[in-house]
Amino acid sequence: MHITRNPIWIIFTKIPDRIKDTIMHGIGLTVLLIGFSMALTSDRIIVILLSLVTGAIIGEGIDLDEKLNRLGSHIEIKFKNLVNNLELLKAS
Repeated sequence: MHITRNPIWIIFTKIPDRIKDTIMHGIGLTVLLIGFSMALTSDRIIVILLSLVTGAIIGEGIDLDEKLNRLGSHIEIKFKNLVNNLELLKAS
């Protein structure tokens, strides 16, 4: 299925940014709720805490955030080029 003809893609591009932000905040709160729920039922909270701290230190040490942002930008450019090429083919 072409990305330009996909109904979900069309609906997603029509949603205003403020609604997308609200949806993302709701998803984020749900993830936090799941995390808290799992943490409260765990008998190894120290392991969870140490894992988070270790992950944060390693992530900052290798600048993981910047690398993931660059990867995301690269993928975004590729998809924009793909959509543009598909639109050109469609117009031909």
